Amino acid sequence: HQSTARRLAERHMRPGCAVCHWNEAPCDIHHITPRSKGGGSGADNLIILCPNHHRLAQMGRLSRESLHVFRAAATVPPESPADAESSLPPNKPRAKPSRAH
Repeated sequence: HQSTARRLAERHMRPGCAVCHWNEAPCDIHHITPRSKGGGSGADNLIILCPNHHRLAQMGRLSRESLHVFRAAATVPPESPADAESSLPPNKPRAKPSRAH
């Protein structure tokens, strides 16, 4: 069962650690501004980190500012309408209706 925060982060970010791109096992979801300090669980406050970078972030060795920069670089751009249309399966040609004579 995946948490809402994990699903949200994975929907908006590339897979793997936003800092080192490690993706050999499940990564952690980190709140850039802790919820205890008023941070929310919106996509803009979540970052995917490997266990090592998560530990460094928890210890304060990675600043919130640097985490926001890494998060922005790992964010998947929203799909444009043209991209969405190109990902749809091609339409099947319609059979012409037969006309009774």
